[in-house]
Amino acid sequence: MKDSTTVARVPGGCELLSHRACDDALFYGGDSHEDLGASMVNGMAVINTRLPAYTPIWVIVPDKSTAYLHPDKQFWAQAAARSDTPNILVNFRQALRDKVIDLYPATNTHVSTTGYLRIGELLLSQIRSIEQARPTGETQSR
Repeated sequence: MKDSTTVARVPGGCELLSHRACDDALFYGGDSHEDLGASMVNGMAVINTRLPAYTPIWVIVPDKSTAYLHPDKQFWAQAAARSDTPNILVNFRQALRDKVIDLYPATNTHVSTTGYLRIGELLLSQIRSIEQARPTGETQSR
């Protein structure tokens, strides 16, 4: 049921969600339990090679089900290794280990303001890393 939503029990939910029914959270019914796979990583690499004058920064935000219920997916690690993109899943999983409340609110399926701020920090760090790696005096289109 792709267009539906479901409610699922979140391990340690009351430490992570501020909603009064904090053990349970709302998820999209169409969230995939399967990993994104190598073909997606390969596609990203192909696009990167087609843009030699640019340094693409891929921002792939894990869905709420992945962050809370299915964190063992390897796509984000593979993409980070192959395309030097920020690993948002590992960052979000660390936030959950640190007991960040409402990374995704319990009653919504979208990233919270806290989540967006974390993504912004990752992107800023990635941009700074690219800028520092560039030889002095070189300019590059973005």
